[in-house]
Amino acid sequence: MAMIPQNAAPFPEGKIVLLDGRQLDCYEKTSKPDGSDLLETLLFTDNAFLFLRNAARIFSDSRMFLAPVPSKCGLAYVGISGMRQMTLGGWIEWWLNADGNPMEDEEGNEALTYHLAGSPLSGRNTCRCVYPDGTTREIVHHPFHCLFRDFIAINNRYKEAGERYEAYTLHQVVNFLTAQPSDEATLLNSRLLISRARCRHLQYQVECYKRNVDSLQAKCDDMSRQMHIEELAHVADEWVNRRVRYEEEVALLNQQKRELRKQLLHGELSLKAYRQSVHPLTGKKKRLKEDLAMLRVNIIETMKSAAGLESRLTENELDRRWEEFSAK
Repeated sequence: MAMIPQNAAPFPEGKIVLLDGRQLDCYEKTSKPDGSDLLETLLFTDNAFLFLRNAARIFSDSRMFLAPVPSKCGLAYVGISGMRQMTLGGWIEWWLNADGNPMEDEEGNEALTYHLAGSPLSGRNTCRCVYPDGTTREIVHHPFHCLFRDFIAINNRYKEAGERYEAYTLHQVVNFLTAQPSDEATLLNSRLLISRARCRHLQYQVECYKRNVDSLQAKCDDMSRQMHIEELAHVADEWVNRRVRYEEEVALLNQQKRELRKQLLHGELSLKAYRQSVHPLTGKKKRLKEDLAMLRVNIIETMKSAAGLESRLTENELDRRWEEFSAK
């Protein structure tokens, strides 16, 4: 479903381009943001839901969007460089767009993941999330690789802009949002962004469940085949042998029909005699086809009633064995 491009094109000069395509004007940096890393980190977790509720407003001001969020890198295989300055807007875009669901805990409660730690290869992770009341705890995400992938993509997307352009501190952003609350239209746009994100997250979960079901079904099918491998081999051999005889008999009948047609064209047979000779050949060919189809049905039904094997498994095995034989 991946909504987040993994390789973003360079931004136009003096601008950043958000994931939804909107462009924000940026301002050349004149001074380094003054703020304690520890204080800024606490401000981030304490106000995470304030930031999310005001997503539309933050997405309209590059200085808010590029506000740096200090954090330690707990991700394997990426090193520390570049991971300390994930922007505030980047975090919000990740919450709203990442595959997986960084906006809920394992039980489906509202919770924002604010720290990632783990390996994309093994999938093992110990992240942290914050709840609307400000409490935090560890959380384990499954799957983890997609959250990791999208986090890295967003971090890289705004890394250069965050180093080059003017940005507020989180303390300043909190002051702006609390001293001058967003208007109703902006808050409504933010709620719309959040609702769309929840729909995407649910869609992604459904897709994951479907893939899991398909995987489990494949494993069950393989177990069934292994349990009845001898019976399947026997009936498949019977089917292939009968199919070979059918193909040979049909080929002979077709050859006989071609000979009769040749005699008709050379005047050696009358049209009436031709029809009288061809009719039984056509009838025999039809009966052979019906007999073959009936044999297939009987084999499938026998395997279903005697061995409890699903019809489609027997059908797949018959088709597979015939394809193997035909390819020789």
